[in-house]
Amino acid sequence: MNRRDFIATLAVSPAAAVTAAGVQQPAPTSPLPQPRPLTITLLGTGTPAPSMERQSSGYLIEVGTDLIVWDHGPGAHHRLIESGHRTIDVTHAFFTHLHYDHCMDYGRLVLQR
Repeated sequence: MNRRDFIATLAVSPAAAVTAAGVQQPAPTSPLPQPRPLTITLLGTGTPAPSMERQSSGYLIEVGTDLIVWDHGPGAHHRLIESGHRTIDVTHAFFTHLHYDHCMDYGRLVLQR
């Protein structure tokens, strides 16, 4: 998968892509998994200043079957793995802005997929 296709995959969930294309989804043949409740995990709440205890900005949002990374600053990827989640389970990534302390670990997220 090339980089452009990967980014497009992150930006649009599979259900939204099918709906946007105007394609009817077939009726499910097996019961769908029950959606999980909304969960927010703080991966990092620190500042750009180095800290041994706090990582830079990063949040993990679980809603339904989606696993969303909201900002992914330095150290947030390590905390993602510590939380018991795998990189390939992330379905969406959003960034509030492109300062390094909010997006520097995005490369690790992409390369480990």
